[in-house]
Amino acid sequence: MDLDDWQPLSPTQAAAVFAGASFPWWIAGGWALDLVVGRRTRRHDDLDVGVLRRDQAAVQRYLRGWELWAADPPGTLRPWAPGEWLPVGVHDVWARRPGSASWRFQLHVNEADGPSWVSRRDPAVRRSLTEAVVDVGGIPVLAPELQLLMKARTPRPKDEADFAAVLPALDVRRRGWLARHLPAGHPWLGPLGRPTDSGTPAPATRPQVRRLRHDAPEVAARLVDLQRLAYAQEAALVGSSAIPPLHETVAELIAADLVVLGIEDATGPVAALGYRVRDTVLDIDRLAVRPDRARQGLGRRLVGFVLAVVPHRRAEVATGAANLPARRLYESLGFVVTGETEPVPGLRVVHYRRDARVGDGPGRPPVTGPSRR
Repeated sequence: MDLDDWQPLSPTQAAAVFAGASFPWWIAGGWALDLVVGRRTRRHDDLDVGVLRRDQAAVQRYLRGWELWAADPPGTLRPWAPGEWLPVGVHDVWARRPGSASWRFQLHVNEADGPSWVSRRDPAVRRSLTEAVVDVGGIPVLAPELQLLMKARTPRPKDEADFAAVLPALDVRRRGWLARHLPAGHPWLGPLGRPTDSGTPAPATRPQVRRLRHDAPEVAARLVDLQRLAYAQEAALVGSSAIPPLHETVAELIAADLVVLGIEDATGPVAALGYRVRDTVLDIDRLAVRPDRARQGLGRRLVGFVLAVVPHRRAEVATGAANLPARRLYESLGFVVTGETEPVPGLRVVHYRRDARVGDGPGRPPVTGPSRR
């Protein structure tokens, strides 16, 4: 077994492999930072994909068409037996196709506590999954400040290069979070406190999906404005104005039992999705896109992000029967019609469901090989 025989997937190829997963996953490591930067800044010898330890049974079933090798401390590589539960301390699983000697990606097994990602190096460091994972061009990516914090412990030359490359892309909030979590005297604290050099403009990046605090009055007011614009357009499509978010007040939105994710530009939110999870059902309660930003993929990014990041066994959503753009979006993402209702005269609503899916392919055969040294 050649441990240096790597032909890593690209992030886009990895996204295709995990597109049908029912568990949260994300790109990690140096590739995650390059995706944030928007260009490849250095050579990457492997590809890291993050998953949660509690999801490992689902991960193993989903990847049953791959050879999976667990890395036991301090560095012994051995087959991950079907149904075996990897204990705390086993953080890495290598993957390759049956019959191939080349490794394609490495799973990083992460800890979690309820809805929060937890650092395995310092359990006091934790972020909600919707903040720990960001969307970059439709690909879930570990938030850059979290990736840098892991690299900051004993930075190697490539870690220093990653920090220098991604620093201009970090906004004030991400810089501040990283600075607060670095130890006193760390050499990265100085650059984090300085603005980007005037001669090196921050790279242009696509607005990221982030959580919007709808319980804050000023945020709720902007979201209500967005909803009224978006749902007025839907009302015209379906021939009825009896759409609850169209008439929702700021106070009602503040009190709503929802998690709201959004995409913003300099003017405020341009797209937003509200959801809740009950038991294992992900209920997508609303999706609003500002009409002048329609057909730019923003709704698809939000729905794809929540399906990838929020743990669930089934997702449900409803939309007006005559809202064909929304129906095409949900059906293209694997939702199927489960029924139709008429909550008020003249408003027909189609209900959709998407069950968590497991990857297709033959069962993973047993594999053998020498230990990693």
